[in-house]
Amino acid sequence: MMIHIKKNYKTLLRNTIFGVILLFLNSCKTADKEDIKQDEILFNKVLKQQLKAGKSALYNNSFDVELYKYNFEDLEVTIPFIFDEVKKLGYVELGEKEFNEKVNKIFKKNISDNILYVNLDDKNDKTTKIYRNDNSINIKPYSVFVSKKPNLITSFYAIPEIYNYQNESELIEFEKNIKTNIKDKDGISIKKYLWKTERQNTEKVIRTIYSRNEYLFKDNLDVVNWLLKNDSKFMFLIAKNFGFIESEEHKKWFENYSIENNNSEDVREIKKDDLFAKSDISKIKTFLTVASKEKFSTSFEKKEDINLEILIDFLNNKSCLNKNISFNKINNELKFEVSCFYDVTQEDIDDGAFSEETMYIYFNKINGRIYLNKLESGGR
Repeated sequence: MMIHIKKNYKTLLRNTIFGVILLFLNSCKTADKEDIKQDEILFNKVLKQQLKAGKSALYNNSFDVELYKYNFEDLEVTIPFIFDEVKKLGYVELGEKEFNEKVNKIFKKNISDNILYVNLDDKNDKTTKIYRNDNSINIKPYSVFVSKKPNLITSFYAIPEIYNYQNESELIEFEKNIKTNIKDKDGISIKKYLWKTERQNTEKVIRTIYSRNEYLFKDNLDVVNWLLKNDSKFMFLIAKNFGFIESEEHKKWFENYSIENNNSEDVREIKKDDLFAKSDISKIKTFLTVASKEKFSTSFEKKEDINLEILIDFLNNKSCLNKNISFNKINNELKFEVSCFYDVTQEDIDDGAFSEETMYIYFNKINGRIYLNKLESGGR
């Protein structure tokens, strides 16, 4: 009788443990499904925001601007999707320790947070900026992001650059209903260029990310020739600024590329007179604070195609409640960022008004003279 009770007790205990394990596994699956659902909701929310803003816009029939200000949320929602896509091509992530060692060896940086920003134009840059490398408006700096979880290197892409949303009828209909001709709060015309006017090439983008990861972290030399043909700027910068060359093909290509471009503006030898002094930066800041044509002509020159009036109108806009001015140096070019914040309602924003507008103002110095080289603008 005692033996029978013991057997029943053991069976009951075993069944109880088995039931608890099953319950735990089911709860994990439910939690995973809930996480995936929340990720999809956020992904679609950000995608619609990007579609609504459009790829770019023509401001006052004068110059291109971005109506959407990208931030870390835009970056973070793309990483799980990109990782799933490169896995389909065969990418297998490294272990955490090996991955961290590779990142430190290549970029001389440690991943302290979940995402590490690397400016490929300036390896000493410690600030973090969200830029689309393929964006013709804000083309500098050329950067990548290293993700710790999952282990992956990627550039920042808008969702329409990596996801074939044009295959979904709901999103096609959503984009059809977006107004393309709007006015800002001052009545200035803005013409949106929607993402649907851009030919999607998501397969090439995903293959680029896959190939970069295979070359940098998996020592896969089979992808080198493809990268040299399709991702030349990345291959040039990791060789020039980080010394990363792991194949003879890459080495020969880099040497030839450097020789061919020796006299280009990007690699020309910078004269001492063309370096910015503290007094130069002070003059620029003074002009950006209180702008006028007279003040500009006293200290600066500009490229012929730049509309100085648009810049001065922006800098002296009385609707600007608060103006922030910052700058950073890229090679021998100064990039100033001037942000204006406006008092607008949600209704104004829905009608196309900006709550914040930023002008990117580039200066360079040639033969001792300071030139206004380029203007870019964005708002949200």
